[in-house]
Order: sequence, then structure tokens, then C-alpha cells
Amino acid sequence: MKNVILGIFGAFAIMFATPAMAQGVDVGELQDMAEDVVGTQCFGALKDAVQAHVGPKYQAMRGACAQFRGCKKTCRSAKKDAKADARADKKDCKAECKGKKGKAKRDCNKSCRQDFRADKKDARAAKRDCKADCRAAYLQGPCKSARKEFWKEIANTVKDNAGQCAQDIQALING
Repeated sequence: MKNVILGIFGAFAIMFATPAMAQGVDVGELQDMAEDVVGTQCFGALKDAVQAHVGPKYQAMRGACAQFRGCKKTCRSAKKDAKADARADKKDCKAECKGKKGKAKRDCNKSCRQDFRADKKDARAAKRDCKADCRAAYLQGPCKSARKEFWKEIANTVKDNAGQCAQDIQALING
């Protein structure tokens, strides 16, 4: 929840930092202004709006998308497992090359390297494919609509408080 508030505040800070920089305000003054903004009506209104409206939407989104997040965790292990298999295959291949000599050994080592490169590429693809499968399976219906509602609520909160925040920040810049 704190990250959501900081994200909204960060969006406002970026919107109004550029004009402040253009007016020749240095970084120390901007930090002081940011501390002053935390005490303004704007920040209080944003905090209240986030707690009242965005917080419940965030919790609903987390609940609706729990399976999607769980699936993405398994994708991380899919890549690790595929890489471990590739290393094991490379080790076995190198062991097969041990008794050979000359050109046969060079060719064997070359084929081991090429196979290992292909296996590493497949490991990356395994994670990508797993994530695509997760999206197809779990990023549907309730999860998708909950995410949409969450971002819509954030946009409405920012839109509703933009005027007051612009005035407060402009007063601090001019102040």
C-alpha cells in the first residue's frame, strides 16, 4: 500500500519537477520542497483517497491474481531446472569425449559446446513459454478485470486530486 502512495506521489513529483528545474531550482531545494509537499493538503487528500478507494481495489486484485503470481514463480524454477539439465548434459558429453584423440576429440568437444548453447537458449525459451502459458491460463476474467479496476481507480484518484496538488506544488515553488 505504501508503494502505491509513493508511486502516485512520484508521478506528481515528476510532473512538476521539470518546470522547477527549468526555473533553476537546485536538487537540495527540490528535496526540501518534497518534504514540504508531504505536509500539504494535497498529500493528505491523496493518502486518504488511496486508503479509501485504491487500497480495497489493490487487495481485490491480489486475491483475484493469486494463481497468476503463483504460476510465475514456477516459471522461475523452470528456467533454473532447464539450465541445470543443460549443464548435466554438457558434463556427460565431455565425459564421452575423454577417450578420443585428435580430430575426433575436437569434433566431439565442438558438438558438446553447440549442444550446450542450444540447451541454454531452450532454457530461456522455457521461461518465456511458461510465462505465456501463465498469462493464457490465469490472466483472464476476474484477474484481468480486477487489474483494470485497480489502474482505473489510480487514474481517477490522480485526476481528482491533480488540481489541488498542482496549486500546492506551484505555491511551494513560488513560495
